[in-house]
This record gives sequence, structure tokens and C-alpha cells, in this order.
Amino acid sequence: MITPAHPTDVPRLLQIRRVAFEAQAPVADSPREVETLLADVDPAHLVAMAASGRLFVARIGEVITGLAGWEDDRLRHVYVDPPFTRQGIGSALLHHVEHDFRTRTAHPAIYAGVAMHARDFYRANGYVLDRQAVAWDGSAYLEMSKPLRRDG
Repeated sequence: MITPAHPTDVPRLLQIRRVAFEAQAPVADSPREVETLLADVDPAHLVAMAASGRLFVARIGEVITGLAGWEDDRLRHVYVDPPFTRQGIGSALLHHVEHDFRTRTAHPAIYAGVAMHARDFYRANGYVLDRQAVAWDGSAYLEMSKPLRRDG
């Protein structure tokens, strides 16, 4: 089940983000880059996204298993707790966010800054590579986008 996140969910969301990066990022990023990625989130920002109704969580029963949201024209914070990966949760969250974004904005496409290890997930969900970029800390990431149809 996918529902809007609540500000009180943020500690669990930060936990999911941490374990997801720790499990997946070392495949493509150095230990220093992984630590930078882990430190590069402001809990108050997640609280604000939840309060605005632009952050969503996936639940199995009462357990939050993943999160995803959007801000401006960008996809933000797509993570699934590693024990729950490869079950369609990430794709379901992505599609839910895209639908919400499409119905609440006039943007013709949604954009994402994608960690190198997540490229295949985004490609499988219809995102195209716009360019490879370099973050403020010197690490590489991908700028990807997906055009969104207005009729559904």
C-alpha cells in the first residue's frame, strides 16, 4: 500500500535511505562517496516534503518498506529497504509519484539525479539518460528524465 508520508515517519525514512545506500552504493561509488551521499540529506527537508503531500511511503502491514517523492520538477528520495527490493515496491512508488506529479503540475517531464548504481532501475522504468554530471563533491551521477503523458 502506498500512502502519503507523515512527518513522524522521517526517522524510519532516514533509516531506509542509510541501509539502501550502504547495501547498493558501494557497487559504483567509493567509500568516501557513499559517506558523502549518506550525509547529504536534511531531515527537515523530508519533514517539509511530507507536510506538503509530495512524499510517499510504501507499507507492508505497518512496516514502511520504501519512500519516494517529488519537488519542483524533480523526483526525490526513491529508496527501498534492502530486504524488500526486487518485489516491485520501487517501481510502484515511482509510478505513484509520477502520477501525483502529473496531476498536480503542468511539467511535461520529470527529472532525476540518479546515483550510478541505480541507472538500470530508472532505465527499466522509462527514464532516459540526459547526461553524466559531477556533484559538488566530485562524484559522478546521472541526470535522467521521463516525459509524462497528460492523458493517463
